[in-house]
Amino acid sequence: MHSSLMQLLIALVVLGPLRADADPGTVVVVGKSDAHARDVTAQAVSAAVSKADWKLIGKRLSESDTSSISKCFTREEPQRCILRLVQDKGVQRVAYVSVDPDPSRGERGLKLTGRIVTAKLDLVLIASRFCDHCTDDTLARSATDLMKDLLDRVALTSGRTVLSVKSSPQGARYTVDGAFVGVTDASIDVTPGPHTVTVELEGFETFVQSVRATEGQTAEVNAVFRRRNTDVRPLPGPTDSSTRGVDNQGADVRVEPPRRSRAAKPLLVVGGVVLAAGVVLLMLDEDSTVSPPGTEQRATFYDTATPGLVTIAGGAVLAGLGAYFYWKSPGANATASIRPTPNGTMMTLSTSF
Repeated sequence: MHSSLMQLLIALVVLGPLRADADPGTVVVVGKSDAHARDVTAQAVSAAVSKADWKLIGKRLSESDTSSISKCFTREEPQRCILRLVQDKGVQRVAYVSVDPDPSRGERGLKLTGRIVTAKLDLVLIASRFCDHCTDDTLARSATDLMKDLLDRVALTSGRTVLSVKSSPQGARYTVDGAFVGVTDASIDVTPGPHTVTVELEGFETFVQSVRATEGQTAEVNAVFRRRNTDVRPLPGPTDSSTRGVDNQGADVRVEPPRRSRAAKPLLVVGGVVLAAGVVLLMLDEDSTVSPPGTEQRATFYDTATPGLVTIAGGAVLAGLGAYFYWKSPGANATASIRPTPNGTMMTLSTSF
């Protein structure tokens, strides 16, 4: 790079407690922007990589090392060139950002070009961000977004951060951070950090779990399903002679109760008429003897006792059958419900008279 350019290396001490087995890394910020802009960028980048479990070394690299790292990017194998330069310091990954003025975006416009070199990958990942009329906060956000993009790509490319999603029974749909991924059981590559996993299976309550994925490890989610409430619940709607509810899959069920038997009323009417006829026949019955004795007996008389009794018996049978069918058949005021059982489905009918 031009000798008049000021090159800055910032290698910060770890910002907080990190994993003991995290690979050591360093942050290099260079460019034609002023020292303050590079310092703001370095702080934002260092915070971003620290959240991704980078263990930043506390020893500063020399300006000569920083210049040599910059020159490596012009060579055929920049990744190997850079790692050879820092291997004696125990560094296995480098976050490199160049901050340069961009006149096309205004007086305070800046362009950030980021690169990540790691021993886990045989390539250099690169990305850019632009900052219009940069202030400290907008510059810090641009640098953080730039580095998060690169870190996510490193994690997905290396395949060292894995999310395992399982469920019983299998075959459930699952999403990660709201995006559909596939069906269980499955293992996928994810970026380090927090994720929200949602697992859904028809007939069961939705399972949601938050999990934190750590680089080099497998985060596991085991979905434990609970069946949906299968109680019949009235649903809003027009009131009529039917009953509405939900089945054991949560679906709307409309049950039409059976109508009264069509034979009930005719049997009751005919039976009543026959009974009345039988009573009339009994009333018309005449005795074969006359009273007082000695009087002349009539030549004819009406002996209707036996037909009347038979008619009454038939009417009683017909009316009894009509009452039986009427009692056994629920009417318009009947209610119905459906409930699942271990061996199938039970339907209950109830009526009032």
